[in-house]
Amino acid sequence: MGSSTLSIGFFFAFMALTLGITYWAARRTRTTEHFFAAGGQVTPWQNGWALAGDFLSAAALLGIAGIVTSNGFDGMIYSIGWLVGWPIILFLIVEPLRNVGRFTFADVVAYRLRQRPVRLAGAVGTLAVILFYLIAQMVATGSLIKLLFGLPYTWSVVVVGSVMLVYVLFGGMLATTWVQVVKAALLMGGGILLAFLVLTHFDMNPLKLFAAASEKYGTKVLQPGSKVVSGQWDAISLGLGLMFGTAAMPHVLMRAYTVKDAKAARLSILYATGLIGVFHLMVFIIGFGAMVLVGADAVAKAGGGGNMAAPLLALTVGGNAFFGFICAVAFATMLAVVAGLTLSGVATLCHDVWTNVIRNGAASEPEQLKVARIATVLISIFAIMLGIAFEGQNVAFMAGLAFSIACAANFPSLVLSITWRRFTTPAAVASILVGTLSSLVLIYLSPTIQVDILGKPLTAIEHQWWFVSLRNPAIISMPLSFAVAILLSLVTREKNANLAFDEMQRRILLGPVPPTTSEPARAKSAA
Repeated sequence: MGSSTLSIGFFFAFMALTLGITYWAARRTRTTEHFFAAGGQVTPWQNGWALAGDFLSAAALLGIAGIVTSNGFDGMIYSIGWLVGWPIILFLIVEPLRNVGRFTFADVVAYRLRQRPVRLAGAVGTLAVILFYLIAQMVATGSLIKLLFGLPYTWSVVVVGSVMLVYVLFGGMLATTWVQVVKAALLMGGGILLAFLVLTHFDMNPLKLFAAASEKYGTKVLQPGSKVVSGQWDAISLGLGLMFGTAAMPHVLMRAYTVKDAKAARLSILYATGLIGVFHLMVFIIGFGAMVLVGADAVAKAGGGGNMAAPLLALTVGGNAFFGFICAVAFATMLAVVAGLTLSGVATLCHDVWTNVIRNGAASEPEQLKVARIATVLISIFAIMLGIAFEGQNVAFMAGLAFSIACAANFPSLVLSITWRRFTTPAAVASILVGTLSSLVLIYLSPTIQVDILGKPLTAIEHQWWFVSLRNPAIISMPLSFAVAILLSLVTREKNANLAFDEMQRRILLGPVPPTTSEPARAKSAA
């Protein structure tokens, strides 16, 4: 499907704006502190918008809207599941993260444990999460560029990966933050306007919209069912993954370090939670609006696993001008999230692996920046390859898998490291690796890969063990990760880790670690 000159004009206007931001930020990015954390100078209000921009990804605007359009009320589980995760971050995670760490969640887990094994294991878990989440964003962005310009899907993904590479490579966290702030504002405005235009067709009454959907497609679209999940266990598993995965997403946690202290970080979370909650209400209206005004069949024919519901609705209710605006906003959304994810992966490779494992904390600033930029190129290439391989998958569903890996790989070790004195290095390493590998194995055995990607008949796996039929593995992998961590902590002893627990608690309660402070000498000696 091609697009009008006006639509393409909106797209290039946003491109010019974000490239200008990148140029401005590149002139101010000279140290790793600026590259990874914007020098800690972002205000809570700005960081709240940036967090909303980081979190309101392609899965929110395109994926959930597409799921609601195709399945009705069942799509609400994604909105609720993700939103519930934010209070967990606010009350349990953000203060320890900001006061103890520096750039990544592995800073907190490794603080009182042996650095090298914990950071290496943490890198495995973090990169698995980031790459799966990148798949969702790249698939959606490729589908959008294909719809807007009529380019082949493969070339669309290559274009997106190349533009993202420029933003991260030169601008770092400062450029990423401002791109996220701009796109969050555009996304909120576009979502509210799109929902308003939908409701004008139904006397500004959402109940009339739902009634029209029920009349057109039957009452089942307004009832919980089994269209999004395969059954009760799959629903519970998806809910667990979305809730606890939100509290362990590396690119979200990394934003705790862009503000000056823990109080500012908490305020950021409060602002972000309000913005995200409002937007998800709009997405529900948008999904049902596309179902009634565009039609589920038309959305399905547009390709991309239903991801084009929102742009097609914009075209229906607002014409080419609004279609171009929503496409530009959607592109901004995905580009900002991809940049944030890439930056998080780069921080893991550069800060955790290169600086603290390979160079044992002795890498110079220029060396770290060089490694960071090499890692940016590598992650961008992987993102392009994975985006091409997973063409046609719904992005909200693919993002849900990333959250499932995060809740099993990162959440148990992060929580136990800040709450349990007995937690040890072998327990942390085993928890991260078992959570990551069990999630990946179960995803590979699930219908997601076996049926949707490899094309095997569903009957070939229906008679296997019940957990193989789960599309989301969190109900198995997260308890398994916790169990391994607790068991190994009970059977192993680590005196330094036990003694350092009090020091960690003091830092959590009494104030932030200055951003330039390196990891404790005690922890390095334990490596």
